[in-house]
Amino acid sequence: MISGTTILACWSGLQEEEGTVRVSPDGCRDLILRMDLAKRPVWFISGLQEHTYDVAVASGASFHGFRLRPGTILDDERLLNSLRERDPEPDQALPLINEFSRLCPKVEEMLACLAEASSIDTAAKQLGVPPRQLQRFSMHHTQQSPGYWLRLARVRRAARAVLKPVDSGREPLAAVAADHYYADQAHMTRDFRRWLGTTPTALRTDPELAAQLMESGYG
Repeated sequence: MISGTTILACWSGLQEEEGTVRVSPDGCRDLILRMDLAKRPVWFISGLQEHTYDVAVASGASFHGFRLRPGTILDDERLLNSLRERDPEPDQALPLINEFSRLCPKVEEMLACLAEASSIDTAAKQLGVPPRQLQRFSMHHTQQSPGYWLRLARVRRAARAVLKPVDSGREPLAAVAADHYYADQAHMTRDFRRWLGTTPTALRTDPELAAQLMESGYG
């Protein structure tokens, strides 16, 4: 995370051959600069995703991205217009990102609580608000429900637990499920399929997806 900003991480990449890139949900929006072989710049902002998906990428395309912290309040239109007008180098975009994005302490508190809670009712009680008020607040400030945030954090944390080696090998999947508030292993497997497009067992042999889940994000 870059101190004093809404930026959680910066990343870059070059697509050497035409193909697809898999993207898993991480609870973050990204400001992305894409450039093709002719070096034509295209700035865009990704949305919050609800499942893993593939993106077709042309050969020679390069990307520079700014991953924004979960819950960042962003003036999309003004930021993109300013970037397109000024066409800055990636490392010169930071002042504009700071100008058109901000964090809300109450949103940060809500997201931190939901990331650890066993249920929405539990999170609402900890935050001292009725569940319906929590629902309205989350939708107003993040355009996603409390359930979205709670389930996303849970599946990402469970996925990292599935991947984590222990002294005796790997933690049993049933134990991972119980540790992360799933009713049982089957419930966790359904959540993995829904969000990540894979199963807990298959994730352990998928280094590309595993690497994404280890990166900075929500939960």
